[in-house]
Amino acid sequence: MDPERFSCSITEDWLQGRTSFGGLSAALIATAMRARVPAERRLRNISVNFVGPAPEGEHEIRIRLLREGGSV
Repeated sequence: MDPERFSCSITEDWLQGRTSFGGLSAALIATAMRARVPAERRLRNISVNFVGPAPEGEHEIRIRLLREGGSV
């Protein structure tokens, strides 16, 4: 498994009421990030900006480390 890539499938039943727009997308991103970050580092804050709902189908999240350290 590549720790830089996370794949998922969003089915039609997640599209009702635009549920794939917010919480589901943020949860998928946080899950992919946890696979990349060592377990002893806690996720203290996350800010997610939504442009639009994720459509039905296969999706891939790619993780890229930009900075690392105690003050980041």
